Amino acid sequence: RGQHLILHHIGPILIALSNPLPVMRFWFAKISPGWRHTLRPLGWVYNVLQQPFIALFLFVGLIYFWLWPSIHFDAMLSRDLYWVMNWSMLLDGLLFWWLIFDPRPPAITSSLGYGRRMLVLAAAGVLQMFLGAWIVFSRDMVYDVYEVCGRAWPLDPEVDQLLGGMLTYIPPAMMSILGILLMLRRAMHQDGKYTNQSKQLEETAS
Repeated sequence: RGQHLILHHIGPILIALSNPLPVMRFWFAKISPGWRHTLRPLGWVYNVLQQPFIALFLFVGLIYFWLWPSIHFDAMLSRDLYWVMNWSMLLDGLLFWWLIFDPRPPAITSSLGYGRRMLVLAAAGVLQMFLGAWIVFSRDMVYDVYEVCGRAWPLDPEVDQLLGGMLTYIPPAMMSILGILLMLRRAMHQDGKYTNQSKQLEETAS
């Protein structure tokens, strides 16, 4: 769970907040027109995946999918499936957090509005809390695969499951709250910016 916390949350959040858009535009400008035409279908796929409901469904759904006991059992015993699990978490995390932290102002671009971003973050946090609480409060061992493949540290199974469940919902919920606060700050800053511009235009006109 700690590994997926980094792949699905911390790493993508830091990348999205670094605003890689100018660098991406620079390298995209160097691509030949033929390659741009070839890559155009990827843009359509990207636009579909960035729809709020689809982005939320994939973001939370992948966590539920890979933590389904029978699927998790196979993923932890298959090297190929294990890498598919990790890469899917990383790529989906990048898509989701870029949707949330897209620096382009919604008022003048097609990016998602700040209010809808906050709703998506709140829903993601609540859904992850449900999953984490289920793992924490389960009376039986949910993931018996670790009795087969072993554990990274010599922990009691109950303690291991408790820590894994807590990592599933406490840090992600905190990151959702942090994201909401950042969106509130951006919205207030943007509103203040446009208010100042309006005042300047009125003063100029008068």
